Amino acid sequence: MKTNKVVGLMLLVVALFGLATVMGGCGETVFDEISYFNPNWTPEGKIYARMVVSHYKNEWQGLFFGGQKKTKTGEDTYYVTMDTNGNNEALLPYSYYPYFSPKGTYVCYVDNTSTFHIVRRADNTQVYSFQPITGTVAELDWGPEEDKLVYREEILTYTPYNNVIPLFSVNIDGSNKVEISGIHAAEPTWKYSTKIAFLNAINGYYCLAFTGADGSNIETTTLSNESIGSHPQYYSDGNYIFTSNSTSFLKIDVLSKTIVNSLAHNLSGYLSPKTWTNPRLSPDNNQVVGGIYMNEYDKSGIWVISIDGSGFKKIK
Repeated sequence: MKTNKVVGLMLLVVALFGLATVMGGCGETVFDEISYFNPNWTPEGKIYARMVVSHYKNEWQGLFFGGQKKTKTGEDTYYVTMDTNGNNEALLPYSYYPYFSPKGTYVCYVDNTSTFHIVRRADNTQVYSFQPITGTVAELDWGPEEDKLVYREEILTYTPYNNVIPLFSVNIDGSNKVEISGIHAAEPTWKYSTKIAFLNAINGYYCLAFTGADGSNIETTTLSNESIGSHPQYYSDGNYIFTSNSTSFLKIDVLSKTIVNSLAHNLSGYLSPKTWTNPRLSPDNNQVVGGIYMNEYDKSGIWVISIDGSGFKKIK
């Protein structure tokens, strides 16, 4: 009798295994998920971003193999524009992240060989191509006259604050490369001013600093990123710097190097404990676009807010 029970149990296991195996190829569905990253502004006031289309399949693995399983099968990357409500999305003709010149004449993008491509937007024609470095470009911005670029190389190892991390300026045809040394630089911005603004590490703190394109007259202020936040950007008149800290949008006078206006953006109330990342000021100086860091697994999305802290909304 005991033997019959054992045999019966074994037959049941075999039957269930067979059922699980048969069902393993059934019920497969394929689908895509779209995510948006690195939002920014075109000179015309449209928002652009990196759009990642991730491809998945849901496949029945059988009862003994976990049931339904979601598997990523690949992804494609595009760059798109949209209005400030997230509508009228249009594909950009670039394979890498584009940096728009301030007057809208050109786009610069850097490919995976660190080659700079300068493309005329009117007819999407490449006018210059050059490779100033063999490493990776971490940050890039245009000069105000659209004839120069400033960039910083990516540092792959820890660098103490007293070590040099230079900036480089270069003509858009690749000529006249200048190393701006004697600094520990991050987050350069230039496009609306004669001076390059950036964060410079002094005594363990990053502070707002300025320099000429030739590396002359380096001036580091006492405005540390602990008080003003990060990602400095020029207002489009070139007379002020925009930054965002944990509570406010700040307006900094370039001549006096002082904060002349502070507007509470209320993002901590909207988002706590989420973090506003890489906020970007619109060309008309009235709106800010950025991403929100939710957690390690959710870093996508596009949020827009007026510079006075009103009208906060997620558009993608």
